[in-house]
Amino acid sequence: GGVVIAASIAPRLQRAAVSLVPYVLVVLGSLVVAVMASSPASLRYAVFLIVGAGLLVVGLRTPRFVFAGSIIWLGCLGAVRRLLDAGSPSPQRDPLLLIGAAACGVLLVTAHREGAFRSMSKLGKAVGALTVLAFFGAVNPVQPSLVAGVSGILFVVIPLLWFWIGRALGPSLGTWLGPLVSLIALMTALYGLVQVFAGFPSWDEKWIAEQTVNSLNVGSAKRPFGLLTSAQEHASVLAAACIVLAAQIHRVRRMVWAVPVFAIAAFSLLVASVRGPLVLAVFVSALIIARRLRLRVAVAAPLAVVLLVGVLFLVQRINPEELGNQQAADLVRRSTEGFSDPLSEEDSTLTVHLESTSQAIETALVKEPLGYGLSAISIAGAVSGFAVGAENDISRAAYGFGIPGLIVFALVLARALRAVWIVMGDRRHRDLGILAAAFAFGLLGQWMNGGLYLVAPLAWFVLGWVDVTLNGPPPGRGALAVAREATR
Repeated sequence: GGVVIAASIAPRLQRAAVSLVPYVLVVLGSLVVAVMASSPASLRYAVFLIVGAGLLVVGLRTPRFVFAGSIIWLGCLGAVRRLLDAGSPSPQRDPLLLIGAAACGVLLVTAHREGAFRSMSKLGKAVGALTVLAFFGAVNPVQPSLVAGVSGILFVVIPLLWFWIGRALGPSLGTWLGPLVSLIALMTALYGLVQVFAGFPSWDEKWIAEQTVNSLNVGSAKRPFGLLTSAQEHASVLAAACIVLAAQIHRVRRMVWAVPVFAIAAFSLLVASVRGPLVLAVFVSALIIARRLRLRVAVAAPLAVVLLVGVLFLVQRINPEELGNQQAADLVRRSTEGFSDPLSEEDSTLTVHLESTSQAIETALVKEPLGYGLSAISIAGAVSGFAVGAENDISRAAYGFGIPGLIVFALVLARALRAVWIVMGDRRHRDLGILAAAFAFGLLGQWMNGGLYLVAPLAWFVLGWVDVTLNGPPPGRGALAVAREATR
């Protein structure tokens, strides 16, 4: 009898102990912050311990909060880092970057339990091969520092692992993705507009002064970066959100909130003064329309180009001076210049990007057939001065992994884009089709950009979700079990 009673009480005690953990964390976290706050340089480690421990504990109970928390954390990471650095120099090694990796690890354990690595599809095998190449790239002897190469895992391999999370957990957790990214886009859009029209706060000014690159400069103006870690990521998130929101406007129930959020995000994207994401947002939105009309690729692509040209023509009619703010006027003028003549060396950077990609491919074919390793294409190499100017994923594959990288990434790209196009045309998965278009097509060229901490994981997660949708759930406990768990 005593054994039976003990067996019945044990689970209750375990649940009670787990429920007390968050409160214990709060108490311990308060003590840690109180001790470390006296040293501004140690404050990052305090935040890392509290947030990281919280994610690990919550992840043991349910993955949905870890998923939502990690997306929000990566979306606000830039602002958190700048606020913590307000009273001290920015460290070269940032423990806050490990929080996203820890969350990925927790979700990956759940994904493995759900069968993420079973019943491999062609796309899954290609992504697996790319991941293996990335691990080999970490120990490439061409790199001047093995430490920098291994550190590159954090920026290149960790985002890739989100593919497997999407493959197992996408059907149950992916429905959170659109609202979460729309919320982050709204917050970063509003903050970006404040930076443009009211000026940068002191913590942002300090961060700008520490930058050694000129990518923020547009004449005398500075590009906004909102809550994100860079102006490029700020614009990329806004572009993806605009695609998602534009596809919701025709739905009456969602129109009430989708229209104003879209208007704010679109205007902030224009003011962000980064042309690539702006062009992709318009082009992909046109592709979604064409796909809903059941048009083939041969018709849909030219139609999307025509619509793109029409929208860009209207954008060029904007008079920046009417904004009443010189910085905003300079940024909008930079956004609209170059559209009339994309090959102009004076107003457009298209030829520069094409030449850079061509140079990367030539380097892989002629100079370094096995590539330079992870440190050459990640922030880890930038610290040691070894990073190259890889502007897109083709360049990253070429510089990082050489000829094998170019071949494998070409397979990943071809299979991924084909899968996304199929899902976009499937009415049973209309919401997934919109998300796939936004985060795969809309973030094209940035899938392996580990310096964009939110963008790269989003792209790979959605691609994994698309893969499992087309090829059926992997054998395991199954996505339905996680879905039931998420609704408890």
